[in-house]
Amino acid sequence: MGVGDHDIINDQQINVAATFATVGKSMEVSRVSVALEDPIEAAPLFPGNLQHEYRSGNCVPLEGHAVRQELIVLLRYLRLCMFFSKEHYEVFLEFGGYEQNDILIRKSKAKLMKPAFTVVRDESTRCFLLFIRGAISVKDRLTAATATEVPFHHAVSQEGRGSCIVVGHAHCGMVAAARWVADQAIPCLSRAVERFPDYKIKIIGHSMGAAIAAILTYILRENKKLSSASCIAFGPGIERVYVTMMHHLHC
Repeated sequence: MGVGDHDIINDQQINVAATFATVGKSMEVSRVSVALEDPIEAAPLFPGNLQHEYRSGNCVPLEGHAVRQELIVLLRYLRLCMFFSKEHYEVFLEFGGYEQNDILIRKSKAKLMKPAFTVVRDESTRCFLLFIRGAISVKDRLTAATATEVPFHHAVSQEGRGSCIVVGHAHCGMVAAARWVADQAIPCLSRAVERFPDYKIKIIGHSMGAAIAAILTYILRENKKLSSASCIAFGPGIERVYVTMMHHLHC
């Protein structure tokens, strides 16, 4: 399924709430729920306690063509993220429709404070996509377990007012991992956006990779060439949402 396959779910209500974080110009977190009018009817379709988890009282039901289109795009990113995390790299490339010359960076083996990630050129969305894998290996989990609070200061641009420094703290393992990915990716991405100036940058992560992606996005946006960077972060447990969404898409 590609981004353009809108008619697949145009006539269906998707009975699922998709929670995702988007780091954009305002660095806001969006919480989206798209559901059937009668959620009780769909309860048997949800594995385990999924309906209770993802249909909390503060979710707002959203409907309409635009919402479905946005969910289709998010589902594609989620599927790509799952393929990168769970499958062989060649399967990830095949699903995304990527050729070898679309690969900018490939770091498939995680090390301590050095997560697996890849950067690809996605012609269909005119974006450079940087995927960060969640915690799978022992070294990933050691990175996640290095939870000491450390300073994390970064600059945030304000329209017409220059930049201001935000002083804060963050998870030690995540900050170290984000800085390592930045060191690896910034030279490559800088060259890429010079060659394709109309392309945007999206940082996409799952679970631990989502936390690293959010921090990395702040780091990249301090670089003027990479200021278009935005983040899509899929939290733990999203795999069950993915399974349910795929069920409805193929009904």
